[in-house]
Amino acid sequence: MPQPTLELPDLPQDWQHPPPADTPPAMPDGVASSGGGLLSGLPMPAQWSLANSSLNAFVPPDVMKTIDFDGMGTPDTPPWLENSAGAAQPQPPQPDDGGFYTGLAPLTPDPEARRLFQSSINGHGYVPQPDDSNPLARIIYAESSNTPSDMPAMGWAVVNRVGDSEFGKTLDAVIHQKNAFQSVQDNSGQWQKSADPQGLTGPNATAWQNAQDTAQGILGGAIPDPVNGAAYFFTSPKYNGGPASAPRDFQRMLGHDLIAPVYPPRNTGTNNYFFNRNLYSSK
Repeated sequence: MPQPTLELPDLPQDWQHPPPADTPPAMPDGVASSGGGLLSGLPMPAQWSLANSSLNAFVPPDVMKTIDFDGMGTPDTPPWLENSAGAAQPQPPQPDDGGFYTGLAPLTPDPEARRLFQSSINGHGYVPQPDDSNPLARIIYAESSNTPSDMPAMGWAVVNRVGDSEFGKTLDAVIHQKNAFQSVQDNSGQWQKSADPQGLTGPNATAWQNAQDTAQGILGGAIPDPVNGAAYFFTSPKYNGGPASAPRDFQRMLGHDLIAPVYPPRNTGTNNYFFNRNLYSSK
C-alpha cells in the first residue's frame, strides 16, 4: 500500500531557506526591514513626526507649534527674574533645612513640620511638645534635687508614664495625676520653689540648673533611658529588696510579683528604687 504524502503550498523562498542572520530579508522598494530573527520580514514602524501624531486630533495647530517636543527650546524666564518693568530680580535663597523645593516660588519652612515625623521616645506614642521641658525639669527637681546623680533616671521614669493609660495621656496629666507625686499634690517643698526658679540660690540653684539640663537632654534625645522603660519608683532608706520593707503602696505589687526592680541603688548611696512591670508574672 503506497505511503500517503503531504504536499506543502507554494511558500516564499525565504521561508524554506532563510537568509543568514546578518542579511536582512528582501523588502519592497521604499520599505525598511526589521532585520533577521523573529521579526524577519516585518516592516519597520514609521518614525514619529508631528504630522502623523494623534495629537493633531486634540490640540489646535497654533498650540502645537508652541510645544517644545525635543526639549531644545529656550525655557521661560522664572517669575522671580521678572517684574512689571522687565528688570531682573535676584533668585530667592534656597532653604537650608531640608524639604522639596521646586524653585517656582520662595519656600517658607513650617517650624512645626519636623515634629510631624518625630518618633515616640517612650514606647507609648509620646512625642515631646515645645512646652514640656519646664514641667519635666520641675518634677525632676522636686523628686531628686538631693540626688542629682539620679536625675536622668527620675526624669525617664516620669516620661515613661506619658501615654500609658494607667498614668495619663500627656506629661502635664502624668505630673498632676492624683497621689502620684506628694510635692505636686500638696504644692509644697521643692515643687513650690521650682515655680519661681529665679529665687533659688546656692545648692538649690545648682540643682535647678541640673534638672533643666536633664529635662532638655531627655526630651532632645541626648540622654538615653537608664531605667529601661521603668515607670514606678520610690525612695526609702529601709528597703532591702523584700516586699515588707517597701512603702505600703508598693508592698502589694512587689508581693504579687507585678513589678520588678531594674535600677537598684548604686555606690552613690542614693535610696531611689525604680521598677518596671513584670511581663512574665502570672498574677
